[in-house]
Amino acid sequence: MLPNLVVGGFEISWYALCQYSGVAIMLVFGSLYYRYGIINRFFIGATVLLFWHIGFLALFGARIAGMAEQYLLTGNVGSVSILWQCPHYGHFSWCGSLLFIVLFVPPVGKRLLGTPVFWQYFDFAAICLCLLTVITKQGCLLSGDGCYGVPTALPWGMHFAYGPAPSLFPVHPTPLYDSLFHLVLLFVLLQIHKRKQFNGQTALCYFITSATFYILLEVIRINPKIWGNITLPQMVYFMILCYAGYLYAIVGKVSRT
Repeated sequence: MLPNLVVGGFEISWYALCQYSGVAIMLVFGSLYYRYGIINRFFIGATVLLFWHIGFLALFGARIAGMAEQYLLTGNVGSVSILWQCPHYGHFSWCGSLLFIVLFVPPVGKRLLGTPVFWQYFDFAAICLCLLTVITKQGCLLSGDGCYGVPTALPWGMHFAYGPAPSLFPVHPTPLYDSLFHLVLLFVLLQIHKRKQFNGQTALCYFITSATFYILLEVIRINPKIWGNITLPQMVYFMILCYAGYLYAIVGKVSRT
C-alpha cells in the first residue's frame, strides 16, 4: 500500500517493521501486565523456555501452512530452507501458527509448569498473542503483499498500489478488519480474564473467537479455493475451532469437578 521506508540508505519493509515492532511491544506489554495484572506468579525458568517453545511452534506452523498454500497455488512447495527463515521473509500463514500453538503447547506446558499453573500461563500468553495480531497485521496492510480481500464498492475500499501484489480496483482492507477485530477482542479478553470461571478459559475463548472470525473473513479474501468454496485457512481455522472447543469443554468440566 505504501512504498518501503528508506532510512540512512537502507530500505526497511513495512512487513518486517511491523513484525518486529509487534514482538517488542508484546514483550513490553507482557512484562507490565505480568507485573501489575497477574496475581499468581510463574516459575520464571520454565516460563521463559515455554515462551521460546511457543515462538518456535508459531514460526514453524506458519511456514508449514505457507508452504501448503504455495503448493496449492503453484504445485511446488519451494525450498525447505524457508522453514528456518525469519518471519519477514514471507511464506508466513497465521492459521498454521495458531494450529501448532493450540495442538502442541499444552502437552509441553503441562509438563513444565504442571496442569493448573500452565492454564494460568496460557491465559496470559493468549492475551499477548492477541495484542501481537493487532500490530503485525498492519504489516500486511502497509506492504501490499496480497493479503487483502476481493474488490468492493464500499467507501472504505482501498487501492494497494505498491508491493508485490498491487490491486487494480478498490478492495476490502482485510488486514485492517483483522487488526480492529483483535483490538476489540483484546479488551474483551482482559475482562474475561478478570472474571474467568476456570484457568484456561481466557486462552480458549481467544482461540475459539479468533478462529471463528477468520473463517468468516476468508469469505471476502482472495485465497484460492481448495474444496468447493473453502480455502485452506478456513479448513485450518475450523480445526482450531473444533479442538479449542473440545479443550474448553474438557478443562471446564475438570475445573467444576
